[in-house]
Amino acid sequence: MENHDSFISELGLSLDQTEILYNFEKLKTEADISIESDLKKKELKIEWSKQWSQSIGKIFSENLNNEGRKIRWYSESELRDVNKKEFTNTPNKIWYYLVILEANFFEPYFPLEVYEEIDKKGKKTIIADKKFARLKINKKPDWLTEFVKVEGLIELNFIERIRKTYESTYSRLTGKWNRLIVYGLGIIVVTALSFGTAALFAPQIAVLLVGSSFAGLKGIALINACLAYIGGGAIAAGGGGMAAGVATIAGGGAVLGFATGAAAVGGVHALGLFSNPELALSQIARLEVTMKEIVLNSQRDVRFAQVILKKMNDSVKTVRDQLDRLEMDAKNNKEEIAKLRKVIDILKNAHKSMEQFSNVFA
Repeated sequence: MENHDSFISELGLSLDQTEILYNFEKLKTEADISIESDLKKKELKIEWSKQWSQSIGKIFSENLNNEGRKIRWYSESELRDVNKKEFTNTPNKIWYYLVILEANFFEPYFPLEVYEEIDKKGKKTIIADKKFARLKINKKPDWLTEFVKVEGLIELNFIERIRKTYESTYSRLTGKWNRLIVYGLGIIVVTALSFGTAALFAPQIAVLLVGSSFAGLKGIALINACLAYIGGGAIAAGGGGMAAGVATIAGGGAVLGFATGAAAVGGVHALGLFSNPELALSQIARLEVTMKEIVLNSQRDVRFAQVILKKMNDSVKTVRDQLDRLEMDAKNNKEEIAKLRKVIDILKNAHKSMEQFSNVFA
């Protein structure tokens, strides 16, 4: 019987590959800083880049079960050499497509810190630091496209394809309730925080999203760590993933329900990733792009496409089980029920589109 949990390794990034992803994100940010003409904005962007790099470096060393290894930051030429070596030595090339996909969606300058605001009645609200709120990345020149073009490891039109597919996918999945195109998870996190809630990063949920190594953090420290860590889109593998040498799950693979290991089975993972429709939507859209543009169009891997479709069905069942439990006390769970119903609709919509696309390759 085929092991449908193979997606953990096939959509996963090893520690070295996760390091490569972070280097792409850092160099993308630095390239943007180099062309920033507004001196005040440039100074802020430099400050953000330093803070983000320090946060990622600390998380990499202390929170990825890697025995304290320090992250290595590369120049562009060094990164090309590292990429070529890893690409040559790794039979499965999906990892590199996933790195490029996540690097493309990475949008820097999201808040890296939050703080508590207490009103006169003693009510606490989590507020995102607005210091970098007005900063935006310049879309041209397109550093990532040029880097991939010079490197020559994958097809030159890959980035253009994933951008078009993502935008059309996101637009279709959102329907009428939200037409904002959102790339980075960091933006979604800020959206969640702007509503005055830290529920997304309650300890039990944060551990599901970013791994058990974050279990020792609490409160604001936990939220800040999560902001830095998932800002790039990849989510910690945890559980069986670490045993298989996988540090993070990319390309929306967390949607498949078991990215955080056995503890995610039976609805717990739905409580985490699927408790916020915007967060789930971003990952579901990425997964659809991954299957269509990487697994099928680039790799022609029909077998793995069928694994993804099977696991998506499992995720729908997981969310429905959670929904059934909540509906036993519908009066007190109205908000959570509405969110899960929305997520189920998005999952089913994505599954239908992915299945139709896959049939063309059958």
